[in-house]
Amino acid sequence: MTKPRALIILIVCLLSVSLFVGLLARAGTAVAQDGQPVVLELSASGRDSDAPPAAMPEAPVNLVVDDGSAENAIGLTAGGQFIWLNRFTPAPADYPFCLNEIQVLFRSGDGINVSEVVDLYVYGDADGNPANGATHIASVTGVTVQALDVFSVYPTGGIAVSGPGDTLVAVVNRTAGTDPGEFPAAIDQTATQMRSWVGLYGGPPADPPTLPAPTFGTIDSFGFPGNWMVRGLGETGACLGGAAIAVSKSPDTQTVVSGGNANFTITVTNTGGITLTNVTVTDTLVPACNSAIGTLGVGATNTYNCTDVGVTNSYTNTAVAGGLGGQTPVSASDDALVTVVPPTSVSLSDFGATRVALWPLWLGGLVVAVLGAGVLLRRRRTV
Repeated sequence: MTKPRALIILIVCLLSVSLFVGLLARAGTAVAQDGQPVVLELSASGRDSDAPPAAMPEAPVNLVVDDGSAENAIGLTAGGQFIWLNRFTPAPADYPFCLNEIQVLFRSGDGINVSEVVDLYVYGDADGNPANGATHIASVTGVTVQALDVFSVYPTGGIAVSGPGDTLVAVVNRTAGTDPGEFPAAIDQTATQMRSWVGLYGGPPADPPTLPAPTFGTIDSFGFPGNWMVRGLGETGACLGGAAIAVSKSPDTQTVVSGGNANFTITVTNTGGITLTNVTVTDTLVPACNSAIGTLGVGATNTYNCTDVGVTNSYTNTAVAGGLGGQTPVSASDDALVTVVPPTSVSLSDFGATRVALWPLWLGGLVVAVLGAGVLLRRRRTV
């Protein structure tokens, strides 16, 4: 074999190996989702972001691992949703802090559109390894992609993070990823910090997603070294305008005929700046007014009616609403007075319930009137 021919064969072999390795790196690791094989994949656009590098934020607590530029984006070849998150390690002196803002960058040309629905989650991880699990702190759900090639900015209303250890900031794009060819997770691939993780589930992630996911690891372990374009900004100390809840029980007072029903309307409102979970209403004297509401978003209200049947004694009862704002418990209460009156009592409010009880008096009066009229007629005839 001549040297030129051997050299050509060697070059072809090297190119084949390079192409194979490149395709393997681009395809990542196959997993099963909804019974179908899916593969994490880099965007086919193969370009850097059109936007100049984003400026580094300035805040007392800066949670940033990217360098401001998004060289690529990641999605699933067969469609499907996944969670991507950054692991941040604030200085011990930063705890506790208030996470005021989350920023996420989405790229153009990767199948992502403005107004797609995005859910954001914050977790605490004391041991520095999300693969061992993490504690859900708070959610910012139902927000949308605001713009492309620049950071979308999401105020949290104040999320209290108490530490210690790591703080995880995660993203699930509930719209993107439902079809093949969408790559929602922008990634900076200049120099990996080994702090960006990805998780795939057997279907759409729950709300909030449980960590770790069935398929879970650093994005580097899937063959894509880099850093997610996900940031958090905060300030040390307690949150102002953090978790809060309010409850009202109406009417404040009502009068009920003994044996009748007392009707109530209960309204629970999230008056704070973060989503509340495990929201319940407890009413010791009127169990019919107990309610398990669950999750209540910022500014959201839940209203329902309940009835205390067969009331025989006056009472003042209290409805207590409670829940969790991240790791912070919140509660509020409201009282309502119920006054019970006997069936023969006459009042404008109870007239409809008492007129049946008074019919003997009306009948007796009618008999007396008839007899009186008869006596008068007899007297006139005698005269």
